[in-house]
Amino acid sequence: MTATITTIQANLLSAPKHQVIAHCISSDCALGAGVAKVLANAYPELREVCQKRTHLGSRGVTFYQSPQGRIIANLITKDRYFHKPTLADFERVMRHFADICARKGARHIAMPYHIGCGLDRLPWDKVQAIIQDAFVDGTQVTFYRI
Repeated sequence: MTATITTIQANLLSAPKHQVIAHCISSDCALGAGVAKVLANAYPELREVCQKRTHLGSRGVTFYQSPQGRIIANLITKDRYFHKPTLADFERVMRHFADICARKGARHIAMPYHIGCGLDRLPWDKVQAIIQDAFVDGTQVTFYRI
């Protein structure tokens, strides 16, 4: 079973609060470029919280919840900001994130369009297939495209 995936023309920051915003980061929590920088600028405490919860070499997911209730999932796919993740790294972390979402009942996910494909240069067709396959039926994944 797979998720329902849609793409809309909108800013990721405009996602409704019931959607968990997911994006890729490095375990050094640099948050200095791309979507990570946009989110860190919008939620200044995101960087500090991330740095407290990760260590170099970790892979997985950390979560941040803003005082206003916005939940952000930091998908840690690589060690350093200048590294590039492999498809296997991306898939492992995305499946872990999808499992957490299923256990917690999070059925509405917001992601940047071409997640993992901009600065990280992964192939979109393969990334999209991984996401489609990772989430359970009943999950709505919305890609936000500017």
